[in-house]
Amino acid sequence: MTQPSFKTPKEIRDKALACVDGDRLVQLCSKLIQMDSVVETPSAEVEIAAFVADYFRKLKLDVKVIDLPKGIPTPSEGDHPQVVVIKPGKGKGPRLLIGGHLDTEPIVNPELWTHHPLSGDVADGYIYGVGTVNMKQSVASFMEAFKAIVDSGVELDGDLLFAGWCQENGGLTGSKYMASNWDTLGLGPKPDMVFDGEQTDCSVWSTNVAMGVFTITTYGQLGHNSSRYTLHPAYDGYRQINAVDKMLKILNEVKDVRRNFVYERGQFLGDPIITFGKITSKVPGTGSRPCLGVEECSIMIDIRYPGGMTKETVRRDLERIIYNLRVEDPTLRATVTGGEPVPGMPPDKPMATPPDLPLFGALKLAHKEIFGEELIVDIDSNGTTLDRVVDWCRYAGSDLVSFANVGIPGLNYGAGIVPLTPDEKVSVDQLIKHCKASVLAILEVVGARV
Repeated sequence: MTQPSFKTPKEIRDKALACVDGDRLVQLCSKLIQMDSVVETPSAEVEIAAFVADYFRKLKLDVKVIDLPKGIPTPSEGDHPQVVVIKPGKGKGPRLLIGGHLDTEPIVNPELWTHHPLSGDVADGYIYGVGTVNMKQSVASFMEAFKAIVDSGVELDGDLLFAGWCQENGGLTGSKYMASNWDTLGLGPKPDMVFDGEQTDCSVWSTNVAMGVFTITTYGQLGHNSSRYTLHPAYDGYRQINAVDKMLKILNEVKDVRRNFVYERGQFLGDPIITFGKITSKVPGTGSRPCLGVEECSIMIDIRYPGGMTKETVRRDLERIIYNLRVEDPTLRATVTGGEPVPGMPPDKPMATPPDLPLFGALKLAHKEIFGEELIVDIDSNGTTLDRVVDWCRYAGSDLVSFANVGIPGLNYGAGIVPLTPDEKVSVDQLIKHCKASVLAILEVVGARV
């Protein structure tokens, strides 16, 4: 069988690769890390978006800064800008959008860091700092790749676009807004595909669950705990009902996903997963005596779900769990809130990118050329390979979902492995190789000539 080969002439590939500056890329990544864009920070993306926009303006490119409209829910107040850059081609090739999110996860366990989270320190072959992996590594890599292509003077057949999205860690909010309002934002035709750079250890991540956040609240009745154990008629209507006890019953059922939720068990995405988050309670008096119980208990739930589920079906399943428990325990009262669609935003649905997407083949060629090894692709593993496969990404969030939900397919391919950890870091060598592989993949998808 004939092995696939590059359509892009070697002369053009070499010319673009020669313009990749590894030292400049490392300095750029370090600089991006030094900008505090933690998702909960007010106006998290203002500084970094201005820097990215200025970077591309210096390349004489068409740069648009798009502010997220007020009223769209975000984890923090203030402005949340996004950046879109357009390099027009000759109109003879696909339109490719490359990019990543500008916000980062919070700083976890700051006392355990040996490098300041906002230092961008370069040491021992790594770059350190919050958001290094998730995902300033590929934002920097794509920026350098874009510059290398511009500096090389190579002419592109199709259009090349870069996007820096806001509030990905706030529910993919920025990319959802961009994808669903593309036609009215003055960005030209929609892209044919999206090349995202979430951390995959330079494997390909092509499938993604969807996400919903819900709050379950249980209601009780205050009273001394002894009142639960008497049948004396004087206590009728006054016996303690502890909202926490009722919540425990619900949570035990919620965790049994195969019995209580309706979905399609896919080959790779697997079962939905439930994560219990913030718990709040309403307790009696100023002393909060535990013997009096809890009047109200609320818990936030994050659910990542595969095919066959929507936010509406998840909510319905949660409500059915409560209904069935009430049949056994009529004193159980509970409500489910959340999961409502944001007006003007696409629905949250799982995604699986078609294997014939041209970006697949381009990345396989580019990765083999730069890394000297075959590319790992999540769907090729059937979820069974334990080493160097992107199993860890299947339950993570990705801006690809926003575009897939409006019919634009894409792939994730980025440097780094473990985000959201003390001394978050990315390998300098892998970052530079990611940039070079990205250059080759971009040229192969868009088409290029001297």
